[in-house]
Amino acid sequence: MVVDGTNRLLAAAEEIQQFCRSRHWRFCFIDGIAVQHWGQARLTRDADVTVFTGIGDEARFIDELIRSFESRVGQARDFALKHRVLLLRATNGVPLDVTLGALPFEEKAVASARVEKIVTGAGCSSQHPVRWWFSRSSPIDPRTGSTSRGSS
Repeated sequence: MVVDGTNRLLAAAEEIQQFCRSRHWRFCFIDGIAVQHWGQARLTRDADVTVFTGIGDEARFIDELIRSFESRVGQARDFALKHRVLLLRATNGVPLDVTLGALPFEEKAVASARVEKIVTGAGCSSQHPVRWWFSRSSPIDPRTGSTSRGSS
């Protein structure tokens, strides 16, 4: 069976979600997948997720992720510690961008995450509904900590 690009992307997102949930990590999807959830069509080829690590404990998160996912860059650990993003690849080859969250707006986004069901449309091969963690509000403006809907 051939799986289309959308289903490959969602399968990769589900993989990183299960990984984070099994470790009880605080996280939420951001960028393309999250924007689509809020009803704004956007072409995306990777799954973006923020894992809230705080300051000082990043290496523990990085090491676990590197043990389980293929890195897309050399010296992934050093790169992630310097740039606060880990560039990985899901088992199906889809890129995963894992932001190491520490700032107040990132903590707020992750803390407000809730499970949402998304529908992938015709051709979805999933046997059961897939549920995703998204921020409760629309995307948060990092400068103000408020959402585009005006709540903070």
